[in-house]
Amino acid sequence: CGRVTVTNVDAMAGAAGAPPVPLQRLGPFDRVLVDAPCTSDRHLVHQGTSGLSHWAAGAVKANAERQLELLRSAAALVKPGGLVVYCTCALAEQENDGLVAKFLKKFGQGFTLEAFAEGAAPLLEGADVTACGALILPDRTPYGPMYIARLRRN
Repeated sequence: CGRVTVTNVDAMAGAAGAPPVPLQRLGPFDRVLVDAPCTSDRHLVHQGTSGLSHWAAGAVKANAERQLELLRSAAALVKPGGLVVYCTCALAEQENDGLVAKFLKKFGQGFTLEAFAEGAAPLLEGADVTACGALILPDRTPYGPMYIARLRRN
């Protein structure tokens, strides 16, 4: 049994592109989960017209900018050989595959996409395999939407 550290820190609290100091002190980490704030399409569906009335076209773009910074911060915190798991509950390409591809192109020279382990197959049943991850859709599963990508640091 190894040491386990679980922390919840606002990763946007650091200087631009740098993880917050409290996280830097604890790292580097074997694994980092980025459960990114997103347009939360599932919540819009459940809220009906009242939720849709508050939705704005600029929300996807604003979220994608924030998500890219969060992914950059996570990448700086994972050790060589470590794993970053990026997830959202959005359907927008800009928040999912588009964002992961942009990260890999701009900042991810030391990262490669990693396939899901065979043990994850039951969880991904009914999911769409995408260029960078998997998109779980609520019309084919009892949950979703959920997007997941795995990035391994070289």
